Amino acid sequence: MAAPVFLDSDVMHPVPRPLEQLHRWLTWPLASSVLYAAGFAGPAAFMASLAFVAAAIFAPLMMWKLVQLRKWGWIAGFAVCVGGAFLLPVPDNLIGAYLLSTLPMIAFYGYTFLLKLVVSGWMTDARGDALLAFYDRKYAHKGT
Repeated sequence: MAAPVFLDSDVMHPVPRPLEQLHRWLTWPLASSVLYAAGFAGPAAFMASLAFVAAAIFAPLMMWKLVQLRKWGWIAGFAVCVGGAFLLPVPDNLIGAYLLSTLPMIAFYGYTFLLKLVVSGWMTDARGDALLAFYDRKYAHKGT
C-alpha cells in the first residue's frame, strides 16, 4: 500500500491562522536578540523604554489573537498577572518605587514566555486534530 498523499487543504494548513500568527510573533528571534545586544550598547533607561514600547505595541495584538482563538482563561490570566501589577500600592522609598515600577514589565514578559511554551502545544494539537479529521473523511466510506 502506497503512503498517503496529503492534498487536502485541512491537512496542508491545519493550524488556525490566528494561532499561526501568534506563534510566529512569540517565536520571532530578532526581537529578543536585538534587545539583548542593545542592552550592552545603550543606557538602561533607554533599554527599559524600548522594552516598554515593544510591550505596549505587542500586548493589544496578542490579546486580539487570543480573543480570536477564544482563549478566555489566558486573557483573564493576562488581566490578573499584568493588570494586577499596576494595582499594587507604591512604596515611599525610591528603591521600592523603582522595583515596583518594573513589576508590570516583568509580569508581561513572564506571561509572554509562558504563552510561548503553551502555543507550541496548541499548534501540535491543531495539526493532530486536522490529521485525524482527514483520515476520518478519507476512510469514512470504507466502513470498519
